[in-house]
Amino acid sequence: MENHPEIQRAINAGRKIEAIRLYRSATGASLREARDRINEMQQRLSPSGPLPQRQPGRWGPRLRFIGFTLLVLVALLVTIALWSARNAPLRP
Repeated sequence: MENHPEIQRAINAGRKIEAIRLYRSATGASLREARDRINEMQQRLSPSGPLPQRQPGRWGPRLRFIGFTLLVLVALLVTIALWSARNAPLRP
């Protein structure tokens, strides 16, 4: 299975899940066997070892969106406050 070009392309492109799926469909291996085999192939193909796995956080994208939204709102409120203070009529 070392010479399977689709699996090697998927590994080289960093698409590990696709490589595992292709390996399983080509060999009938279990998920664990396929994962272990792809990891071995990845270590051989990459001199620095396997590519780091990105662990998607459950709240990561949501917190970034909320943080960005809050930042924009604060910037907008500060701008409005500065604009209204500069354009406010002087009171005697």
